[in-house]
Amino acid sequence: MIRASGGWIIAPGVIAIVRSTTFTLVVAAVCAGISVVYGAGQAVPETLLLTGARILDARAGRYVDAAAVLVVGDRIEAVLQTAPAATPQGARRIDLSGKTLVPGLGDMFAWTAPDGSTDANFYYAMALAHGVTTYRVIGARLPWGALQRERVRSGEVLAPRLWIGGLRLDQIGEPTLATRRVTDPPSARAAAEEQAALGADWLSVSGTTAPDVVRAIVRVARERKVRVSAEPGATAATELVRLGVDAIDRLGIVGRSRDDVERELSARPDYPRDDRDAAVDYLWQRASAADLKPVIPAALRRRLVVIPLLASYNGTLSAESVKQDTVLQVLPARWREALQGRAHPAAWPGAARAASAAAVRRRLVRDFITAGARVVTGVDVLSSGYNVPGAGVHRELAMLVAAGLSPADAVRAATVNCAELVGAGDTLGQIAAGFKADLIAVDGDPLARVADLQRISLIVRGGEVVEREQLLAQARRAIR
Repeated sequence: MIRASGGWIIAPGVIAIVRSTTFTLVVAAVCAGISVVYGAGQAVPETLLLTGARILDARAGRYVDAAAVLVVGDRIEAVLQTAPAATPQGARRIDLSGKTLVPGLGDMFAWTAPDGSTDANFYYAMALAHGVTTYRVIGARLPWGALQRERVRSGEVLAPRLWIGGLRLDQIGEPTLATRRVTDPPSARAAAEEQAALGADWLSVSGTTAPDVVRAIVRVARERKVRVSAEPGATAATELVRLGVDAIDRLGIVGRSRDDVERELSARPDYPRDDRDAAVDYLWQRASAADLKPVIPAALRRRLVVIPLLASYNGTLSAESVKQDTVLQVLPARWREALQGRAHPAAWPGAARAASAAAVRRRLVRDFITAGARVVTGVDVLSSGYNVPGAGVHRELAMLVAAGLSPADAVRAATVNCAELVGAGDTLGQIAAGFKADLIAVDGDPLARVADLQRISLIVRGGEVVEREQLLAQARRAIR
C-alpha cells in the first residue's frame, strides 16, 4: 500500500453525507489536485471506496444510514448515502458487504519500550492487528518516546498514533524500566519539567505518591500545557480528582488512601499477610461504602476519565480462557509461560474471594460513570492479569460490559472517549468527513455483542490498508 501523511479535503467537518451524484466530481477533483497538494516527488495516496458495510456511529451508539465511505489520503473525505455503480479512475473499491465498519480502538495505558525479549515494533504490530490505532503510552524513556511519536507521524514507522508519557513518577518504589524516583515536591517538579521539555504529552504518577507531590506535578502539567494522570494509592482517588488530574489510572480506594485502609484492615486476625494477591482482594471485599463512593464536582464532570484496567487484576485470569487463546502463539516464550503460570483453574482456592473482589470493582466502574466520569480502555502489560497488547483491549471491553456498560457504551469507551482523552476528539474516534481514516471492518454486530469487535476482516490505519497476518508476522519478527 502507498502511505501518505496528508490529505485533500473538500469541506472538513462539514460534509457528513453526500449524494452519489457528487461522488465522481469529488474523486475527479481529488485525483486532479493530488500532485499540487502533495508536491512533486511525493507518493500519491491511494483513494479508497469502502462499500456495503454497516457504519457504526460510535458517539451516538447506532448505525448510520449510508452505503459507502470515501477515503482520500489519510482522512475520510465523505460518507456516502448511495454507493456509485462504477468505481472512478484512481480509486480502489473494497466490498465490505455484510460487515460492520468501526472507528479504530484505543489503548490508554499502553507500553512500547523495548525490553530483553521484544522491541517496540512488537507492541505496534500487536496493537494494529487487533484494531487498536490510538496509543497513550506510559513509562517511555525520553527523548526516545517523543522521537518515536514523530517517526510515526511522518509515516516512517507503521504504528498506532502515539501520545507519549515519560517514566511514571514514583515517590517510594525503586526506579524501574517504567518509573523514576521523586522524593519530594521540588524533585517531582524538576522531573516533570524535564519530561515536558523533552516532549512528553502526558505526566504519569504512580500509586505510591503522596498528595503534596501529586500537586507539584499537576501544577507543572497546567503550566506546560500537558496532561496528567495518576494512580490511586498513597493519594485517594477523591483527592486526585480535587487536585485536577485528567485521568485516574486503575481503580483504587476512593475516599481514603490505600495506606490508611490497609493499616486498618491489616490489624484483623484473618488478614492474609503472606499472600499479596489475597490481601488485595481482602481490601476490595472489606473497604467501606464511604471508601468506595466516587464524588466528582460538577465542574469536573465529563472532563475526568477513569482507566479501570479491569483485565489487569490477577483474579480475572482463568486457565481455560488462556488455554483457548490463539494469541499465545504470537507471544514471546517468557510472556506466554508467565501468562499461563498465573492463570487460575475454575476451582482454585481463591476463586470465591477473587470473584467477590471483582464484583466490587465492577460496581465501582458503574459508580464512577454515575458520578459523571467517563471510562476508557487500557492494557497494563506489566500487570499480573491479562496483559497482552492489542488483545487486552478486547478483554477489557468484555469486562466493561460485564460491569454493566452496554455494548454501545463500551465501544464509545474504546473510540470516542479515548480520542477525547488525548485531545484528538475532533479528528479521531468517529467515522465522519474530515476525521482520520483509522478504521476496522468486523463480522457481526458489535452493538449486540461487543466480542464481535475481535472478528476483524479489514484494518485501515491513516488511509492505508494493512494486512492482519502481516502484522502478526511483524510481531513475531520483533521477538528477540
